This record gives sequence, C-alpha cells and structure tokens, in this order.
Amino acid sequence: MTTIADDTQRIGVLFDRIDNLDEVAYSFPDRDDRCQRLLDVADATLSEEPPIRPAVAASLFDVDEKTVREWADNGVLTIATRRPRLLLEPTSVYEISRLIRDLRAMDDDGEMLDEMWHQLSSRAPIDIADIEGGPQTERGKPVIPRPRRALESESSNPRR
Repeated sequence: MTTIADDTQRIGVLFDRIDNLDEVAYSFPDRDDRCQRLLDVADATLSEEPPIRPAVAASLFDVDEKTVREWADNGVLTIATRRPRLLLEPTSVYEISRLIRDLRAMDDDGEMLDEMWHQLSSRAPIDIADIEGGPQTERGKPVIPRPRRALESESSNPRR
C-alpha cells in the first residue's frame, strides 16, 4: 500500500497534467473541435484514476481529513464508495482542488477564504460575487470549476 505522501504527490502531478491540458484546450478559438478533444482526453485520464482516500484529498486541499469527510457527506465531493472504507471520485477531488487553488491564488490576505469558510461551515448560501474582489483570478479570468461531463454535453460551447 502506498503512503499518503506518495499518493498526494502522484495525484498532484496528475492534476497538473489535467491543468495543462485544460490550458491548451481553452487557448483554441471558439468552436475549434480540438478544445473538446483535449477536454475528452483530460476526462478520460481522470476517469482512469482509482478512487482517492479522504486523507489524500485532505493533503491535496491542505485541510484536515474531517473537513473532507464533511464535504463528502454534504455532497461537495462525490463518494465512489463508503464500504469497506470511504473513497472519493477523482473528478470531484480535482474540481474542488482546482477551485481551492484558484481561490487561494486570488486571495492575497486570506480574508475572502476566511469569509467563504465561515459561510460554508455555517451552511449559509454564499454568493462569491458579493465578496470583495469578485470571482476573478489575477489574470481576470472567471473562477469556474471545470465542467462535469454531464454539463459539457448540455452545452454547445465548452468554454469557461
């Protein structure tokens, strides 16, 4: 059995590769079929990854395992299996990992993340646009998690 550190490093490298595929895919002009082909490759790559242990997801997110389990119980993360132990779907772990990384990148003083954490922990609805700084990264791109497969098929334009 691999260690948490080994799995975290391996999955971190995988997520970086998915990010690179997404970056290249979204660099193509609108309606270019190469974008969707690259997104399909990224989806296939994620779907080949075995389910992820909560301790590994916690390490990737830089939160404690209890938080990851709460997120799974509340539907933030997709559960692959509960028995004999809780395991998480790699796509949902990737989506949340990417969202957390984007939020951290645009939050210089940690104030917005603290506010979001307060809102999420109290289970109050939150509107990201209402938080000072708005939902944009340093490059001005919207912070939107990578669309799930079902959402991509509903949209004719896979752009973020």
